[in-house]
Amino acid sequence: MKDWVDAQMALIQIGMASMDQIFLPYVINKGGRHFMTQCVSMVIYWSVVIMAKFNHTGHKALWDWLSKNPNKTKDDWEGWQYNGGYYEMVENGCFACEYNYEDMDCDDCDYCPLIWPNNIKCSTKKAITSSLYAKWINETNLQLKSKLADQIRDLPVRDGVECE
Repeated sequence: MKDWVDAQMALIQIGMASMDQIFLPYVINKGGRHFMTQCVSMVIYWSVVIMAKFNHTGHKALWDWLSKNPNKTKDDWEGWQYNGGYYEMVENGCFACEYNYEDMDCDDCDYCPLIWPNNIKCSTKKAITSSLYAKWINETNLQLKSKLADQIRDLPVRDGVECE
């Protein structure tokens, strides 16, 4: 070990490396993880966050279909692969939830890519009865249900959300 440290110190003395380049990878944090392991985890996490894209096209197609088929559910959409369509099933049958849960690694609606009326999103306690989505779920009048689906289809996307 002493020989290795001496060799590393020689590299530092002749300017081929700095102290942090040599020794920082071996630092252990309070949680017992090596600094470099933590850095690699953060790079992977942020590369996913930066690359995350909201499938706005899929969202609009799903809700457009639901608007035209108000007697159907999200699971019935012909766009899902298991119904012969193009798209793999996503979290909760919702492209916004997929972006939030999978891409942002979050299990509530904090990172929902959509701007909901009165900021009442699907997962809050208030949302059970008053969100636009809850109203769509509970609506029995098919004409009104169709109009609610139109509204969900046309929700604006938050600033900074990249869409595919």
